[in-house]
Amino acid sequence: MASAPSPPPSHRTLPDPLLKVSGTRLETRDGTPVRLRGAGLGGWMNMENFSEVPAPAGH
Repeated sequence: MASAPSPPPSHRTLPDPLLKVSGTRLETRDGTPVRLRGAGLGGWMNMENFSEVPAPAGH
């Protein structure tokens, strides 16, 4: 017996997300607040033009 064809992509249900947004808070499925923490290097590897000192005139 052949299995039933899978539904088109628009009809598939998505899995329950691990995190959700509630107002301005990030929460787990059961409503426990989540705090994201980490190190922000602030563009350490991305040199911006404002950090370069312009060369004096004539150089």
